[in-house]
Amino acid sequence: MAVTVDLPLPRDPVLRAKQVLNTLLAGPVDAELRTLPPDAVLLAFYLLPDGTGVADFSEALATATPSGIESEEMAVDSILRTLEANVPQVRWLKILVHGQEVDTLAGHLDLTRTFLVNARAVALPARPAAAGDSSKPAPSAASGPAPAKSPATGAKKSASPQKLTPANPPGKLAPTERKP
Repeated sequence: MAVTVDLPLPRDPVLRAKQVLNTLLAGPVDAELRTLPPDAVLLAFYLLPDGTGVADFSEALATATPSGIESEEMAVDSILRTLEANVPQVRWLKILVHGQEVDTLAGHLDLTRTFLVNARAVALPARPAAAGDSSKPAPSAASGPAPAKSPATGAKKSASPQKLTPANPPGKLAPTERKP
């Protein structure tokens, strides 16, 4: 289930990424709906010229995320979807924990790779896929937005276009539903 939150977002992609990720980290109070641990903190966010974002999180992201491939994938997917929906300049994402590359999130999901965020980023050079990179095929521009599946329920949600005003576009957060 996607959650939409109205936020005044800055135009600067780095500040925008920080704001939407911090809002995602604040998440719902109900522990059953959270995709990220309540103690996790975004320490820094950088955007490289090739469209690679680098998100540096506190150790709580790795130590307090429930171990298991499903919960780990849901945590990373919520970060990726949030950036994709709100910061089109971010094409790839590298996740660090306390300034360091770590092997896994909580024992299962490989964090040594760079994750694809936005395959349709405008005016950014293509980045060759390295071994282990997550790659989602880009939806065809002719077919319009494809329905997305919620990782927790498998239920489809429609991706409908939304009017955004540059001075005050709403922020969209990724799925926050978690299986009990």
